Amino acid sequence: MREGGRLRFLAPELSTGADEKFRTTPSSDIFSFSLTILNTWTGEAPFPKHNDWWAAAAIQENRRPSRPTINIGLPLETEQELWLLLVDMWAHDASSRPLTEDVHRRLEGSLGPFS
Repeated sequence: MREGGRLRFLAPELSTGADEKFRTTPSSDIFSFSLTILNTWTGEAPFPKHNDWWAAAAIQENRRPSRPTINIGLPLETEQELWLLLVDMWAHDASSRPLTEDVHRRLEGSLGPFS
């Protein structure tokens, strides 16, 4: 595996193997951050029943993890907002993902200000 992290957290444009110069972008970081949030929410890596290669193939095919059923102690409306943000953040098309500033604004809107 090339440098850059676990396959199951990589944006689809990074795990194709087409570009020998592995370069992350703010958009690919947004994608990875969405799966990191999901990992924190569930306590499990994305696609926990499968290996990294299967997960990377699923991401390439535009499949994403299911919404967690675990309640993390947030109001249901807040969990819904968080889920919708994750869905936007892991859009298959990199240009469709929200900008960092938008993610920050939406997280603060759902969870409150960050110190």
